[in-house]
Amino acid sequence: MDKKFLRVRSAKDMALSGVLVAAGIVCLVIPTPATVNILGAFVTFIGLVLAFVLRTGRKDADTGIRYRKVTKFFSSDMKPEIIQALENGASGFDWSQRESDEGLKVDIFYNRQKDKAFVQCSQYVPYEYVPCSGWYELSVSRTGNLTSEEDA
Repeated sequence: MDKKFLRVRSAKDMALSGVLVAAGIVCLVIPTPATVNILGAFVTFIGLVLAFVLRTGRKDADTGIRYRKVTKFFSSDMKPEIIQALENGASGFDWSQRESDEGLKVDIFYNRQKDKAFVQCSQYVPYEYVPCSGWYELSVSRTGNLTSEEDA
């Protein structure tokens, strides 16, 4: 299975840029000293730039379903265990990442409403991460703490 996820604007991205633009315009419209007007122009400019640049959401190129992305890092010694856990449904494995481990990257794209998660494992070779597994399609309800973002 080959999956492609496109970067799209999420609701948080649009809300953040909208709040910045509105706050900047308010600072410009209200009669205030020149320093506040300069600040308002700067905040408006930043809000407009973020509106065009910020894209934190992910969308499946084939189906158009939006997903959230979580990336977790593990030691490269854990590769066989992680691949085995993904093949068995991922629920019995402890997906809490360690602080200094970055030899293996696990990308998780999930949508709780559709109860779908797509997972791919990548291994670090100097200067880049190269996929070392295919895509695994899992049920979010059976993934355990794989989709938790507390330790991500």
